[in-house]
Amino acid sequence: VEYSEFDPAEAAGVGPDGELLYNWGNIAMHWFTVAFLEKMAVELERAGEYHVAKKQIPSHGAKVAGIKLELFIFDSFRLADKVVLMEVKRAEQFAPVKNAPGSATDSPDTARALLLDLHRSWIEAAGGTVEGEVSPLESYAGEGLEPRPAKKARVEPSAGA
Repeated sequence: VEYSEFDPAEAAGVGPDGELLYNWGNIAMHWFTVAFLEKMAVELERAGEYHVAKKQIPSHGAKVAGIKLELFIFDSFRLADKVVLMEVKRAEQFAPVKNAPGSATDSPDTARALLLDLHRSWIEAAGGTVEGEVSPLESYAGEGLEPRPAKKARVEPSAGA
């Protein structure tokens, strides 16, 4: 189910424990074989089960109200023989870039800031302080940053910062 198909009150619903009923999202990290994607293209087109999205659509000189029929990669999951899901921490694994630089959300600037915050948390957890990014040559997920005699963690300034 696409989030836009939920009634807003239902989408914001909470359970008896106070947690959101629908608290997961799809961060679009997928692995498929080419054969599966070719099969799904045919199957999904044949099924004709589209998501209806009411959107402002660019037109000559202005945007107009319109309806788009959409398919999403997750529509193929129900047709797969095997699907594996992983739950990850949003702050560590998700920094979307969908908007232009300078935008308040989902921009290269906000993704860079989230990455810097993550790297800073790694260094602080290892007992240090830092300004900048941790090189992926130094650490992939915060490992190996423990204090070392006479050695500092390699830090590379952010491009464009």
